[in-house]
Amino acid sequence: MDSMRGDLIRGLEASLPTSFDRERFFASLVSGDIDGAEEYLSDFTKLDSNYYSNLMFYLVKRQRYFKLLVEGDTWKAGFSLISRRPYGMMHISIPETEEFMGRDIRRIVDAGLRELEKAKENGYTFDILSVANSYTDEMFTMMNQFITMNPDLQKKEDISSQMHKLHLHDNQTTMLGVAGPAAVAFNGGEMNKDN
Repeated sequence: MDSMRGDLIRGLEASLPTSFDRERFFASLVSGDIDGAEEYLSDFTKLDSNYYSNLMFYLVKRQRYFKLLVEGDTWKAGFSLISRRPYGMMHISIPETEEFMGRDIRRIVDAGLRELEKAKENGYTFDILSVANSYTDEMFTMMNQFITMNPDLQKKEDISSQMHKLHLHDNQTTMLGVAGPAAVAFNGGEMNKDN
């Protein structure tokens, strides 16, 4: 039974991350694997878990917007601004982040989509890549701060420690449950008799 329990714990530890790997997360963002970055972040926190998590998910979605602009897909980039979850930026804010996100969305639309569209209409080139790189640098600066401040991303206890504590708690509860009534009913191998 203990070997089965040990195998289960080792399997769970191997499959579940126990601490947030900033480098892995950033590598996904840099490589353009926005879905992978979002999935990895989701392993540790949820969109509406707290202020920092909410902003981190927003910045990942913002990165998708700039990736689409750099790839020349202005229609999908615009759609990502106005669509809802899971890919869009609309209605992902919590009350504490709503004002920031509203201002930032207006800012990235002006810096990215509108400038790109103006350039196309007026026949000049616009370097969207340098704009995207500037916003990517800003994103990494913000993410570094949010990762250290986000309570959901602090080192999580490994599963074997959690299981050990649970096992100790279960044993303690069982012992208390058995010791109380059993001690009253049974004393030194003889049943207590009412006099």
